[in-house]
Amino acid sequence: MSYGAKVISRSILIVFCAAICSLSAGERRLPNCAGENNWATNVALTEMKNAGLIAGFDKLKNVTTTLVEQKTIGAYPDGGGGNIVIYRSVQHIDIQTDDNKTIKALTVSDISDEECSMNSPTIIIIYPQTRVLYIDKTYIESAALDRLKKQKAQ
Repeated sequence: MSYGAKVISRSILIVFCAAICSLSAGERRLPNCAGENNWATNVALTEMKNAGLIAGFDKLKNVTTTLVEQKTIGAYPDGGGGNIVIYRSVQHIDIQTDDNKTIKALTVSDISDEECSMNSPTIIIIYPQTRVLYIDKTYIESAALDRLKKQKAQ
């Protein structure tokens, strides 16, 4: 490759990288509310224990989670002239118990940049037997929204 072609290809690469960086700099960073120790996972494990699907947290050999999808669903007034952006988060949970029982579930929950518990997650068991364990009917609990509004006002 000639010297001129190398300069042109490097210039194109630099322009391309600058364009990507400027796009990502303007995007909102999604909140990190997924994982083994998050709100939705802990609520799901508690509901499974209450339903008799697991004996207890000490009987779990392995819990892994995967964030399936997270999207913005809207913005709500925060009481201080701004908005609280709400995201819908879908998480897959794999549970292995000490007696080698496998349970697979999905949680669907609403979160914000500051709060992973904007509502109680909907919990759907998908293995060994498909069933809905809990459905949140409020979508956004007023207590969590009020708490965020108070924090913003201070």
